[in-house]
Amino acid sequence: MKALHGGNWLIAATALAIAPLQPFVSSWSWLVAMALLLWRFGQQSGRLPAMRRWQLIALTLLATAGIFATYRSLLGQSAGSSLVVTLAALKLAETRNRRDATLLLYLDFFLCFVRFIFSQKLPEAALLLPQILLITAALTVQQLRAATPWRAGLMRAGRLLLQALPLALLLFVVFPRIEGPLWRLPQDSQQARSGLSDSMAPGNIASLSQSDEVAFRVQFDGTPPDKSTLYWRGPVLTRFDGRTWRRAPDNGIRIAAADGSDPISYSITQEPHNQRWIFALEALARLPADASLNQAYQLQAEQAQTELKRFQLQSWRHYRLPEDEADLQQALRLPAAVNPQARQLAQQWRAASQTPSQVVELALRHFNRQQFFYTLQPPLLGENPVDDFLFRSRRGFCEHYTSAFVFLMRAAGIPARVVTGYLGGELNPVGGYLIVRQSDAHAWAEVWLGTAGWQRIDPTAAVAPTRVEQGIADALPASDRLPLAIRGQPALLRALRLGWDSVVNRWNQQFLGYDSQRQNSLLQQLGIDELASYRMAGLIAGGALLALLPSLLWLAWSQRRPPADPVAAAYRRFCRRLAQAGLQREPAETASDFAQRASARWPQQQGEIDAITRLYQQLRYHPQPDRQGLRQLQQLAATFRPHTRKAARQ
Repeated sequence: MKALHGGNWLIAATALAIAPLQPFVSSWSWLVAMALLLWRFGQQSGRLPAMRRWQLIALTLLATAGIFATYRSLLGQSAGSSLVVTLAALKLAETRNRRDATLLLYLDFFLCFVRFIFSQKLPEAALLLPQILLITAALTVQQLRAATPWRAGLMRAGRLLLQALPLALLLFVVFPRIEGPLWRLPQDSQQARSGLSDSMAPGNIASLSQSDEVAFRVQFDGTPPDKSTLYWRGPVLTRFDGRTWRRAPDNGIRIAAADGSDPISYSITQEPHNQRWIFALEALARLPADASLNQAYQLQAEQAQTELKRFQLQSWRHYRLPEDEADLQQALRLPAAVNPQARQLAQQWRAASQTPSQVVELALRHFNRQQFFYTLQPPLLGENPVDDFLFRSRRGFCEHYTSAFVFLMRAAGIPARVVTGYLGGELNPVGGYLIVRQSDAHAWAEVWLGTAGWQRIDPTAAVAPTRVEQGIADALPASDRLPLAIRGQPALLRALRLGWDSVVNRWNQQFLGYDSQRQNSLLQQLGIDELASYRMAGLIAGGALLALLPSLLWLAWSQRRPPADPVAAAYRRFCRRLAQAGLQREPAETASDFAQRASARWPQQQGEIDAITRLYQQLRYHPQPDRQGLRQLQQLAATFRPHTRKAARQ
């Protein structure tokens, strides 16, 4: 390794490329890679011997077998990333020449972008800059084949990256966007992610309330509606087995969402959740081009949402949801011989009521007047969960109240179903948008009321109205644990959190949200209808020329300019001071002769003149640089001032 220039550069660049991948690869492969890095550093410093070839081969085979045993494959996001990390560290251990070092640095560039397979958030992008800077510096050191100070190497790499930046921005704007998951591999698209599922059992939504992860962000066109009206519709659950509610298979597509008036326009930037559904307000008046409504008026995309995506939506403020007979029959089914007490109570309400609306009022009054409690820590329920909840525990979260309410309605002969989604959100005054988190997950009911159609009923509002009006933190007791961002923060911390979220939102909108639709819209504004047109080719060629023009001018100027010589620069400064005082150095005049003429004109400063000249001659012709002498020469030349008055009298 001592024969290899830039060994420390190489180790530092590889370490910075591998270290941030720890959350995304297997723990043991990352530890093996870091151990190999430390071994190479010890070898570089002469404390450890170099690894033999058979040792490297054995480690390669063992690491490959270990990764296969861990993931049952060598392909995919996690398995492939673990394999590449281990092989990069092994490549560093066997690097002996400039060719190996260059190959490893190119592999380090690839490792920098591996993180984007797993996450495209702003922190990952921010870390990319120092990584690329250090790897580029290490690559230039290898090309120069000379020892380079850290500062000089980083400055050189910084200049190269600045020269490449205009071209990179041009390619980002005009290069054709690829539809689908650019960073995510297809075989890994179904990895677990936080969010709602297509089923609901006691405790499902309560567990989501412990998370402050962002589900989506909303930007309204105009003043946002009241928080209590923001029901973000998600999966609609109609099938019940006695404990768990599930979605029915899609058997149709709605042409229109509803009959309504007074629409609201807004855009949603949704985080990936590996499901097809898109969360939107009830009920939709305008759909995105690549989405549709199922028979339960749930908005669904054509493909699972595996990457962050933005949707333009429009919903009615006042609406009516119609229905057909088959779906109404599905909304009445209950399993036999479960929850007998709840069935009996529902039949009593039905017998005492003349209309379905009166049954609904009796159920809500029951929740409101009885000793029910809204909590994240309900007790476990038995074989008849609705009976146990209504008549014994009376403690639960939104899924408990909604499940019991829908069961009671069906037992009373009224079609009803469970709707899951999110309620409310936090308004960010910095960006003027709404943040909806996983903690805002909610469940409510829809009841068929004849000519009025499907009507939203939120049983939670009868028990904990503050949940609907203000949010989950105000509705739960202080003993229930919630994330700090949800329960409440000091004003300064909240301002910092919302400010950072505004930055993240801007990143999502301007960079991650720059898809093919936005690109086509931008190009159409420039008069380009097709990516394959001659105008597009001219735009790329002209833009590339303009982007590279500053770099080409700098290159041409640097080729004409002689290399910077600090010794000569300091002496020229000394000569300029004398020329300004009236003593010009002749073209063929030596430094000694010029010093004699200057001393004759300024005898009082002969000591300064001789010292500057002597240092210049020593440094100019010395085979090895003398940093201390250079600093002394620069200081003397900077402080030298000819005494012009005395010179004039002589």
